[in-house]
Amino acid sequence: IDQDRNGTIWIGTRYGLNTFDGSEFQSYFNDPSDENSISGNQILGFTIDHDDKVWINTAENGICIYDPDKNSFTKLHEVNDDLRLIPDVNNPFLKVYADIHGNIWIGTVQSLILLKKPDGKPDQFELTEFSDVSNARHLVSFGNHALLAGTSDGLYAVDIHSGSTERIELSAINTNEGAGFVNGLLPEKSGGIWIGT
Repeated sequence: IDQDRNGTIWIGTRYGLNTFDGSEFQSYFNDPSDENSISGNQILGFTIDHDDKVWINTAENGICIYDPDKNSFTKLHEVNDDLRLIPDVNNPFLKVYADIHGNIWIGTVQSLILLKKPDGKPDQFELTEFSDVSNARHLVSFGNHALLAGTSDGLYAVDIHSGSTERIELSAINTNEGAGFVNGLLPEKSGGIWIGT
């Protein structure tokens, strides 16, 4: 569940994507005969970017993007040629996240992918892949230039500017077996991060 800047509530379910604008519900379902419909009906997650576009991760056909101005959906690999390099649904998408800078992050089984918009090119993306961060299921901005990635192998910090990654050792705060599996990240307004293991 999330809310866009217009106050509309977005709700992802196992059967379709729904919105509530305060007075009525709208539902979106896949229509095989309509190439502009949502990619799939089982919604694994979504994120709303700085342009109010909704990036939706579906179980059936990966990620698609909803443009509220056009009231239509576009499959991720159709946005531009660079995005064709992103692994297909054989490398399942686990998480899609829009950070505070307008970048899009995609966690897959094999890697973490950064889609960065160059200045002055709103419909283009520069793609960076972090192969040492896999199975990222929880992503959150941290500070002005970092991203925290919660994975099945622990917590990683990614420096957006330098491209460096660092595994953060959690054993100092949790000595239980299995503490390396991060089950949740929750930012505080004060700047702190809650880590669920």
